[in-house]
Amino acid sequence: MRQAPRSRLAAARLNALGGRIGSREVRRLFVRFCHEVEGFSDGFEIEAGPFDLSLRDASSGFSVVVSPLSDIFLISIGKGRSCDLRVSSVDSFVSALDCAVTQYLTAASKATPPA
Repeated sequence: MRQAPRSRLAAARLNALGGRIGSREVRRLFVRFCHEVEGFSDGFEIEAGPFDLSLRDASSGFSVVVSPLSDIFLISIGKGRSCDLRVSSVDSFVSALDCAVTQYLTAASKATPPA
């Protein structure tokens, strides 16, 4: 039996969760954000709960929880959820993605032993 690509499986979960967002544009940004973050590492563990999606990279300790709401989606970055951002537009999407990249790179650099 041929397995479906991982991104396809994630897309089905994303579409189910993203359906909670009323705005088509914000729903599209939700799906795009999740795919962008998933692309940071091949080692992400993805867990879809009834109200959110968690992406965790065990090797770096990076984690992000993405929660779709009626008109926005909320992202919480880090184990202690030290960075919470609301996304409702392209501008806030860019800010949230920038924050996620920064936090991921920080976590990955701390996890990598010096040469």
